[in-house]
Amino acid sequence: MGATLAAKAINLKRRLSLRGNLVAMKFYEERSEAAQVAGVRWPKARLTTCQRITQARLYGVTVAAPMEDLPPFCSYITGLRDIPDTIADGSLVTGIWCQNQEDARKRQNAFPLVSDRFEAVLVAPLARDKFQPDLVLVYATPAHMMLLLNGLQYKDYEFLEFIHTGGSSCATSVARCYSTGKPSLAILDYGKRCYGHVAEDEISLALSPQYLEKAAEDLDFLAGAGLPHPILFFGAQADPTPGWPPTYIKLFEEEQS
Repeated sequence: MGATLAAKAINLKRRLSLRGNLVAMKFYEERSEAAQVAGVRWPKARLTTCQRITQARLYGVTVAAPMEDLPPFCSYITGLRDIPDTIADGSLVTGIWCQNQEDARKRQNAFPLVSDRFEAVLVAPLARDKFQPDLVLVYATPAHMMLLLNGLQYKDYEFLEFIHTGGSSCATSVARCYSTGKPSLAILDYGKRCYGHVAEDEISLALSPQYLEKAAEDLDFLAGAGLPHPILFFGAQADPTPGWPPTYIKLFEEEQS
């Protein structure tokens, strides 16, 4: 992967005061290739994908996610197996997340999925430089995400849009990013909070290494323009003009004259 991306991960975590590591994710066509990564753990318990990501994010370990050790409602999203019939037809979540099977089927059809087939997925702290990632996962507060996304748009502006399917945030973040190559922001689902221990004020962002590098670099420009982190509070009743950029003040004064 190279020291540059790992160093940027360390710097980004420090700069934004993130609670956990940025997580590198890689898809392997052969399990034997994944097994060659130094220090990789193969949990025997049938942990969910989000539990494994949490181990990398908060505990700093490298964790494997092979098909046979994942629940079926996790493994099909990341390209480790075909979608089970009871998931595809909506019957699995009828009466749980949707009132009837037709609505549940529509919900399922909205899920982005990794279409390629793999034997294992690995996750690790990006800063550990374990492998060249296919994707990077960031878990952060809305304020962090706002700055990261604005960093992405500082140069070569690109309109970004995100989706909410009402279900798996692995689908709306990981699978969508893998399929489109675009940054994918997700409101975290019930499982991420229940099993993945994600805080209630956190959301997730999946992005390619190239986008991460761009965001990390352009945060410097935002800070230089007077938009650092942490974001300063002026108070609801205070005059905000001392915190405005000169161009904002000039426009305000012109409108008042």
